[in-house]
Amino acid sequence: MSLLIRVTFLVVAFLPRFFAILNPIDFLALQSIRKSLEDMPGSNYFSSWDFTSDPCNFAGVYCQGEKVVALNLGDPRAGAPGLSGRLSPAIGKLTDLTEFTVVPGRIMGGLPSSFSNLKNLRFLAVSRNFIFHEIPASFGELKKLRTLDLSYNQITGGIPSVIGSLPELTNLILCHNHFTGSVPSFVSPKLTRVDLKHNDLSGSIEPGSIPSSIQYLSLSWNRLSGPVDRLLPRLNQLSYLDLSLNQFSGPIPGCVFSFAITNLQLERNQFTGPVQPYGPVNIQTVDISHNMLYGQVSPFFATVRNLYLNNNRFTGSVPPVFVDRLIEGSIQLLYLQHNFLTGMPINPRAEIPQSSLLCLQYNCMVPPVQTPCPINAGTQKTRPTSQCSEWKVAFLPRFFAILNPIDFLALQSIRKSLEDMPGSNYFSSWDFTSDPCNFAGVYCQGEKVVALNLGDPRAGAPGLSGRLSPAIGKLTDLTEFTVVPGRIMGGLPSSFSNLKNLRFLAVSRNFIFHEIPASFGELKKLRTLDLSYNQITGGIPSVIGSLPELTNLILCHNHFTGSVPSFVSPKLTRVDLKHNDLSGSIEPGSIPSSIQYLSLSWNRLSGPVDRLLPRLNQLSYLDLSLNQFSGPIPGCVFSFAITNLQLERNQFTGPCTTIRASMPINPRAEIPQSSLLCLQYNCMVPPVQTPCPINAGTQKTRPTSQCSEWKGQSSRVTNCNMQSTDKLTDYIWKS
Repeated sequence: MSLLIRVTFLVVAFLPRFFAILNPIDFLALQSIRKSLEDMPGSNYFSSWDFTSDPCNFAGVYCQGEKVVALNLGDPRAGAPGLSGRLSPAIGKLTDLTEFTVVPGRIMGGLPSSFSNLKNLRFLAVSRNFIFHEIPASFGELKKLRTLDLSYNQITGGIPSVIGSLPELTNLILCHNHFTGSVPSFVSPKLTRVDLKHNDLSGSIEPGSIPSSIQYLSLSWNRLSGPVDRLLPRLNQLSYLDLSLNQFSGPIPGCVFSFAITNLQLERNQFTGPVQPYGPVNIQTVDISHNMLYGQVSPFFATVRNLYLNNNRFTGSVPPVFVDRLIEGSIQLLYLQHNFLTGMPINPRAEIPQSSLLCLQYNCMVPPVQTPCPINAGTQKTRPTSQCSEWKVAFLPRFFAILNPIDFLALQSIRKSLEDMPGSNYFSSWDFTSDPCNFAGVYCQGEKVVALNLGDPRAGAPGLSGRLSPAIGKLTDLTEFTVVPGRIMGGLPSSFSNLKNLRFLAVSRNFIFHEIPASFGELKKLRTLDLSYNQITGGIPSVIGSLPELTNLILCHNHFTGSVPSFVSPKLTRVDLKHNDLSGSIEPGSIPSSIQYLSLSWNRLSGPVDRLLPRLNQLSYLDLSLNQFSGPIPGCVFSFAITNLQLERNQFTGPCTTIRASMPINPRAEIPQSSLLCLQYNCMVPPVQTPCPINAGTQKTRPTSQCSEWKGQSSRVTNCNMQSTDKLTDYIWKS
């Protein structure tokens, strides 16, 4: 017991006086939180976090008595740089915390399960960062939580059912992540906002799973299915509803059109049946396009300002009231293209206001007025007569005989799984009544497709949305497959393994997730694999390293975990794995000496590299920064023909040059404005006063005690080809 008292006395003795004001546990928790995070370049949020002063005066720290009750990490000003690092489990020690927020930045890793200790937490917001892994099930213990905002991250797994059981939950914002599984049932009678758009949720939604208190419901861009005709009538408090881009089916209940909603978005689903509002629709924008709705167009829709009914199966004539409202300018947009309508009672000479848009293209009539249509409506003015006598006539055009039938049907499947994003008209040339070998991005040799470049390749052009169809694997002569940046989601089809001739595969800057299929190891002729800037998880399969022809591997800006595989290809010149969550060491012989470009920054790789790097003497680019590499830096690296060498923010040790306690420069010397010099926080008074970066701090000189600790440890290095400080002074002076 006496030993414990002594240890406690020693710990307290070295804590500043403010420890007595703030609870000791909270003080130490803040220190741990600070150690796990850094300001991003341009941010100076942590400049006020000086633990020799009162932590309750730190930026973003709010206290009540001796306890921290709110913690808002990062500069909240719009556009300000955020923070990087990881969330410390020590957050769970701030047991009186009622509010915890983090500004957008580059915080990675998982959510600490210790959050469950925050029994008073009401507001939790960590959005627009790089949080991944699953939501801990222990979050169900946050019984007082009202707002949970984890939007715009890369969180995976299901939404825990315990989240739905939180009794005080008011706002749940989990959009733009990679959640899978079903939507949980919610019990909170106070729930007003649920935003789950842009995930990979599936399954149906039970009628009683969402409380009638809900006012904002966004479920778009998922794979949800099943009927909603029993769910929606209960939600009569809705002011915003977006169920678009899912697989919902069955009828649309007429009561929905009576809700006090400004925008109703139900497009791109599988809704069927007639649409029958109960009365005039007062919603400004109604989009029920791209479904399988049929019957006549209801005149009650004539009060809508922007009405999208296109790409359905509506029949009959357009009610005359639409013509009156269109000509008087009350209707700003009326899209009726790609239906089976037979007429519209409008005078061909009628003048439609320039502020109003009308499209009647591809119906069972000759459009009575010629009006501009969106590009994705195509060029055909009228449906073929055969389609108007029957809704769907299955036929293959004469070009089926020119292109291999399997390739023809594969292109049709690929087309069905993808869409042009707004502003793109890439698919306008994909008319399957013409020769597919003339489609944009399709290249044939004989009767087979040999290259497929999906999307408009021009810089800045909008891309595609949807998913990659497994039918790609049926194009067995394909040597090249690329996709432009866009919003393609889902996994990589395992059917790629059928493409035995594939040499170039590039699907970058989209929203691909899940793991790389192990079957990719069968692509023995693959030379370039570029899956950068996606959200792919899991390890890099060892079979990727075994590809014998691999030349370029670009997997940066994903969420790969595990180790870097060993590579066997003697042709490998480029490996870019930066901005992932890779860990472990790299064996000396795992990267071939042919490598010219190696970027492994922003990972958690560790171990020495002094036996790895000397073999890689062909390098022209090397970036190992922001890892945990250790040991000495081999001197030969500084002799490589490299323009930029980036080894910062690691744990490298050992000597690199003579350590001096001064710099031989005249205090009156004029350093050119184009040159930057910073000498701050060394074992000397800086001989010249020069501007330093913000993150250098404000202290000019190290404490004497710290300099005495290093005394006598300097040594001259023989294996490190660096300039002496005398030569460095001359270089700064002459530059």
